[in-house]
Amino acid sequence: MSKFEAIIFDVDGTLFDSREAFYIMVYEVSKILGWKLPEKEKVIKLIGLPNHEISRKLVSMISSNVNFDYEVKRYEELVAKLWEPYYLPRYVKLYPGVKETLCYLKKEGIKMAVVSNGSKSEIPKYLKSGGIYEFFQVIITADDVNEPKPASEPILKVLRELNVSKEKCLMVGDTLIDGISARRAGVKIALLTWGIENEEEIRKFNPDYVLSKIEGLKELVTDP
Repeated sequence: MSKFEAIIFDVDGTLFDSREAFYIMVYEVSKILGWKLPEKEKVIKLIGLPNHEISRKLVSMISSNVNFDYEVKRYEELVAKLWEPYYLPRYVKLYPGVKETLCYLKKEGIKMAVVSNGSKSEIPKYLKSGGIYEFFQVIITADDVNEPKPASEPILKVLRELNVSKEKCLMVGDTLIDGISARRAGVKIALLTWGIENEEEIRKFNPDYVLSKIEGLKELVTDP
């Protein structure tokens, strides 16, 4: 019997490795726009933020002597044309063991949902590209809420839609944004060590669980 009735998953860095995809896109878009190329480590750390916040932080990296809003608009217009049809299907990859783990959780009767700061159009494409769309009863993106993660609103929305108490729900993510959102919603959090955040930062946050591989969820959800 499972400890949890529902598990909520983040997408980028948790189910899918999008780091290289995102950096390649930013690198190539920066060249098109005539920007100086941002440092790879700084770019990758932006993954998990809402899309508009990412674009504003990127523009702040390139120079203080730019027409800020104009450059944000240029970047966002180009990314809107390129990310979903080109970079996402070519470079974003499902992490090993994800599909098998989701199959196990489904057999255990656990409800599953996704909460992402990505957009309403892109997140289903992630899930379909990895062949895991059918595992999730609820998908909540930044477009579905007034305040995305790290606010509690997306997780509370899932709890209502799945009709599950916060005590019986687990959030699985890879960043402190996921952890803060879960704590604010009152649900337990499992943070993964293979995503965007480094392990030292994860352990310092003191989540309920730390996982080094996705298959660890099988043991975690099962009552002794």
